[in-house]
Amino acid sequence: MNSIIDRPCWNCTRLIDMACALGGGEGVIVFQRRRKSRDDRLRFGANQVKQRDVNTRQATAQLIDELSLGVALIPFDARVIMELQNFIYASGGQRNLPRPQHLVWSKLSYVLGWAHPAQTGFDIAIELALQKAFFDHMWTIIPLAEMVATIGDNMPPDGSRFQSLAAQLNTGNAQHADELRSYQQTYSIEIRGVIDLFADEAADIVREIAELAIRKPLPREGDEWAAYVREWKAFLNSAFKKEEVKDALRTLHINTCLHAAVRWNKGRQLEANDFYDFHHAAAALAYCDMFLTERPLKAMLTAKNIALDKRYSCEVAAGIPDILDMLRR
Repeated sequence: MNSIIDRPCWNCTRLIDMACALGGGEGVIVFQRRRKSRDDRLRFGANQVKQRDVNTRQATAQLIDELSLGVALIPFDARVIMELQNFIYASGGQRNLPRPQHLVWSKLSYVLGWAHPAQTGFDIAIELALQKAFFDHMWTIIPLAEMVATIGDNMPPDGSRFQSLAAQLNTGNAQHADELRSYQQTYSIEIRGVIDLFADEAADIVREIAELAIRKPLPREGDEWAAYVREWKAFLNSAFKKEEVKDALRTLHINTCLHAAVRWNKGRQLEANDFYDFHHAAAALAYCDMFLTERPLKAMLTAKNIALDKRYSCEVAAGIPDILDMLRR
């Protein structure tokens, strides 16, 4: 069972763990038993780098190490590109492609990015051996708590960027609010904006495929490239009208649904924390069996006009009673 705990539910998890240690009630024991007996185990994730207090961040990292079993989802943009690659290869007739569900998991030690020794001063063979040894070390040994302790205060939370982005989007949404007639129309507007951001990635994937076929580099600039990107924007806008494409490019679809829901609810303003929450939800709904979050986000995800929990067969719970009821089933 794959699960994601949104940050507001960390206290729920700690309370459950404490109750397990103290010999708590039946519902708590169900959680403890399932955690220990499932062969495929539980994988948990959370974005905790935005915590300002170093001690709290360190404690959260230790909890992530305990609950994640060293497994993490690759970042949002990487999942989008991976889904685009699979979609493009499948659209081109490729068969026996690996399932995206098998490609999104990585080792927790690489959740902050990939790194290896370079320009060491040794010859190529020795440097390569060092890089392999470093990779093995990071892959098998380094816990997130150790990484967070090493980083300390050198990676402060980047909340100001999201605050500025939320303010900018709220201003634009207010200016065009009278143009919105339905949630579906709002979704169509939002998905066009999302495609504007990622169409060049889709075009780049096809460019790389073509380069492998003709064995020579192709330009990624100029009028011809700009025209090709426009073609991909048109193609993806048309493709997203099909339900199977919303499943294939699920990360973009889930994120777009949530932004459209906020925009359609004209009394609701985007907040900086929504960007974190929406990315958590896109990861969980797309690739996990269970998402533990807060009630407002649960209500948005499970609303009848969205129903992302049903579409992707991911149960969503908020609060300890919901969590225990879910685990009993």
